[in-house]
Amino acid sequence: MKLLRFPQLVQVLVFQRLGLDGLFMLSLCSQKMRNQIKSTFRAKSTGLSMVLDSRREEGYIYFEGLFDHFKVITWIVENPETTPRESSVLFLKFDTDMVSCGLSFDTDTGHPSFGFDEDNWKSAPILMYNYISDLFHTSSDIQFITNTRSFEDLPNIKIFKNFYHEGLRLAGSKLDAFFETHEITNCAMILPYIKTDDLFSRGSIKRRSSLLKVKHLLVYKANFLVINNILSFRGSHAVFLESYMKNNDIKKFLKLWLAGRFRRLDYLLITKLYTPFDPENILFEFNTMPFDESRRSAMYINKTAMIDFIPADCKQPDWSKGVDIEREKDSMLATIVLERNQFHFCVWKDRFPKQIPTTPDYNGFPKRLREGMYLPYRSIPQLRI
Repeated sequence: MKLLRFPQLVQVLVFQRLGLDGLFMLSLCSQKMRNQIKSTFRAKSTGLSMVLDSRREEGYIYFEGLFDHFKVITWIVENPETTPRESSVLFLKFDTDMVSCGLSFDTDTGHPSFGFDEDNWKSAPILMYNYISDLFHTSSDIQFITNTRSFEDLPNIKIFKNFYHEGLRLAGSKLDAFFETHEITNCAMILPYIKTDDLFSRGSIKRRSSLLKVKHLLVYKANFLVINNILSFRGSHAVFLESYMKNNDIKKFLKLWLAGRFRRLDYLLITKLYTPFDPENILFEFNTMPFDESRRSAMYINKTAMIDFIPADCKQPDWSKGVDIEREKDSMLATIVLERNQFHFCVWKDRFPKQIPTTPDYNGFPKRLREGMYLPYRSIPQLRI
């Protein structure tokens, strides 16, 4: 059937029935077919996301719609000595790059799976990502989710917009090495328990680790961080959950902020494990002011991509119940909301921010991913650990 000879309305109806994985496969038939799909396909999207499940040696690329997500392709790592060749072999041309791979289809859904050998499994996924991004008119920014214990098995990607690590355990030295050699331009979220080299010590990353210069950073199990790590944060938004911070650590942070440090900081949240904070003991040393609606708003708006990943019980405190401190050097105002198990700190660079809608994706992190294992308050990709 010569599809391109049919009227455009017929082509559109056919394309709608195929689904995104079918459109991708159809686009590989010829340059004319690819161009026709590009000119016909229209759908709102927050971008693509790439998922690498290192336990199963599988990867996926998703098209992130505004209200749902769609798996476009799956790829696996093939070992000629252990992987039976049950798929057909084809050569894919992505612009100037030629990639050989195996191809098989799910017998129930017809979803395509590509098999890459050791020669191209690091380069092929990013070639396909860029191809799909161009085909479906999405941003080429890399949004990446993985559960790897060794960053050596990641594709050859050096710059990520958003990076989400989902796993159980990860060595601090490997985390350090990864962020030394890779750039995260927007948001990083770290879920695993970070192991230490010494059983009896807590700090397992460098004091000024490159992890701490990510613009928006969320660490779920921050008990591996010491106060010198937190004082080395160079981004604008940070969330450190389940930390071992003490009263004196919070005092030290506040004194440094008042002295002129942390010029980029907009928001900081620290939650506590075990011994609770003593709000009166901490705030006693500072000249604080009660809420005044003429001085600032009662609501701080966190516009970052990680806002939906923060636990519901500590996402948005009542800022009108907090106390204010002002930095003399530049008259910058900040608010402290301090409870026994939470420390919230926001800097009012805009003292009366305009209200914005909460439904769109603010900064491009996948808004509609599969239901996750660990975070019932947020939908994330589920990887088998």
